[in-house]
Amino acid sequence: MKAFLFLTAILEGITGIILMLIPQIIVPLLLSSPLEGTSGIISARIAGIAITSLALACWFSKSNKNNSGVMKSLLFYNFAIIAIFLYARVTYELTSQFLGLVVVAHIGLGFWGVLLLRKK
Repeated sequence: MKAFLFLTAILEGITGIILMLIPQIIVPLLLSSPLEGTSGIISARIAGIAITSLALACWFSKSNKNNSGVMKSLLFYNFAIIAIFLYARVTYELTSQFLGLVVVAHIGLGFWGVLLLRKK
């Protein structure tokens, strides 16, 4: 689980920091849609804060023996990300290559997390 939590902390930490600092660049790349208005920018930055918080939880719990709560939270997060991005692709016909890449990455992380929890 240590490798899983380490990788998740790094990937989500980078994503969260980028969202906090330059949402006007990353959101259009991901969603093939411009980030418009102050509320959109603030919302993206709040999402960046939340994702960075998740990354920190992974980082600080990677050495703990009892990290099943963090792992279960990550399972919810990964499968919720998959669901919302697939919904966005179908409903809003978003076609960004980055969106597909993010979905595939979260599918991999989600199933890796399931396997780890089943072993435990």
